Amino acid sequence: MKYLDHNISIIQYSNTPLFNKLTQIQTEEKDLTVSPSASGKITAQIDGKFIHSSRDPVKEAKNITKHHLVPGVTTCVIEGFGLGYYAEEVLLASATVQIIIIDPSLERFKQALAIRDLSALLASQQVTLLIGENAEVLAAILLKTNPGDIAVIRNRTLYMADTEYYKETESYISRYTARKQVNEATLKRFGQIWIRNLIYNMNILPESGALQDLENLFSPIPVLLLAAGPSLTAILPYLEELKEKLVIVAVDTVSEALVQYGITPDFLIVIDPQYWNTRHVDRIDMSKTILVSEASTYPSVFRKNHRIQYLSGSLFPLGQFMETFTGFRKRLGAGGSVSTSAWDFCHLISSAPVYCAGLDLGFPEKETHYKGSFFEERAHIISSRLNPAAQQAFSALHSAQPFPAENNEKGTTLTDQRLIVYKQWFEERIEQSPERTTCNLSPKGVKIKGIPFLPVEELLCFPQKRDTINTLLETLSPPPEAVKNQTTENLLKGVNILIDELEKLSSLTGKSIETINSHLNNPSGLPYKKALSILDSLDREIINMKSKKISGFLIQPLLRDVMKASGVNPLMTSKNLYSEIKKSSDYHLELLKLFVKNYKESSRYTEL
Repeated sequence: MKYLDHNISIIQYSNTPLFNKLTQIQTEEKDLTVSPSASGKITAQIDGKFIHSSRDPVKEAKNITKHHLVPGVTTCVIEGFGLGYYAEEVLLASATVQIIIIDPSLERFKQALAIRDLSALLASQQVTLLIGENAEVLAAILLKTNPGDIAVIRNRTLYMADTEYYKETESYISRYTARKQVNEATLKRFGQIWIRNLIYNMNILPESGALQDLENLFSPIPVLLLAAGPSLTAILPYLEELKEKLVIVAVDTVSEALVQYGITPDFLIVIDPQYWNTRHVDRIDMSKTILVSEASTYPSVFRKNHRIQYLSGSLFPLGQFMETFTGFRKRLGAGGSVSTSAWDFCHLISSAPVYCAGLDLGFPEKETHYKGSFFEERAHIISSRLNPAAQQAFSALHSAQPFPAENNEKGTTLTDQRLIVYKQWFEERIEQSPERTTCNLSPKGVKIKGIPFLPVEELLCFPQKRDTINTLLETLSPPPEAVKNQTTENLLKGVNILIDELEKLSSLTGKSIETINSHLNNPSGLPYKKALSILDSLDREIINMKSKKISGFLIQPLLRDVMKASGVNPLMTSKNLYSEIKKSSDYHLELLKLFVKNYKESSRYTEL
């Protein structure tokens, strides 16, 4: 008990919820058997098994830490607190790596507090303690971590004592890592397109409604979400009858099916930066449909003849900056698929259950989309001798490591690594919001925990609601002219402020590059220390700029390479970083200045 009061007093100020838990538990029964190691440092056993080395626990922790803290690691998850040796060595090895310690046992942790002086560890801002918490808490913490890789240090003895708990922990880490990899690949592919579309589409902000205006508008009427999976084919014949009973929300990829069956959705969700995605809505009559989108969507979508449009809050720094001038907009969840955003929208507009058709997250009967979909037709249109439609279908099935997964009728359906990320997203959101009731109408769809299967026939017994739905839809209208004019004025003000900021950022990074070049070309003329002093001064100015996040958005792939770089001249690494920031700033500036020029020349925005 020598160190207990001192250690707990630190926790009282750094982590009040954990302090309250610790004061409520008793530790008369000792899980840890303490003994000195051969080196003289304290070690301990649980059920007769050492949790740290019996010879030298500090040296053991140092070796394990060295093995895991490779270049590029910015977060370290330690499974099992033990006596704190692993975390202490991570702190000694790095002043920047975020440390997350997760352990289900408050009792063992409190015993450890009595055994060693853990002041430095407990007081460190680098350390997050998840002691006695459900493993799912880790998912929320990971979202707040810095860009970079995650290292997992496992205390094997403690892992074996609580295997199921730590398996769940690692499943959350795997989900987060997989989703981050998908996001990074998507950013690398679409980053510049998103920015171009955002700037091109800024003129639609004043005439678009905000999603929060639709919140619970249709409660308690249930909602039918139409996604483009193969199982949608079986639901299509019921749509005419179902429309009388539910609010119809469709993703853009089901548009062809709606045309074939003469169905006009109440809301159409279109959130994609690519040109080809807009082709889904070529034939659909949108004059009675409300468009729900995001400002980085491909611009031609907003020129369709839709009745009204609503925009969700932007997911990107540029869009968020402009919203400080044009008004807050509620964001939709972004799981990487239009279906995830559409599901979030369905639960926004009604507190009633959401029923999903075509949400397969796999390939039932080895099909990729519903019969007659745009994807299917396009495969035949562009088919050639060397790239037949059958080959395209095979590639769609096998390009992302397919594997069988349990489906809603307790059989298996083929899925792949991309789709399983969406499944994990849905499961996490359901877990975080258990009040949201969702059912899946696809028997062969991949089973999603928390989303049970329901036969479509049960929906046919629902009462008629179409008259009520139509009445509510008629209450919706575009923003008044006075609001549009004021928002436009605010928008132009924000654009001009941003242009000034980006010009300054471009200038500062240009000076940083010149400083590095001057030193590299003439080290005696500009000594290393003098160059670093100049760069430090420029960096302080850059860090205080509002626009740094906007330009930095496009350089995330480079940051990963920079963090992993070892044995490289640090000035050359800095030069690469400054060059990418400047390139990003100049790209934004070119498009923003063109926006202002076109806006001044015409009341309608011209093509970029």
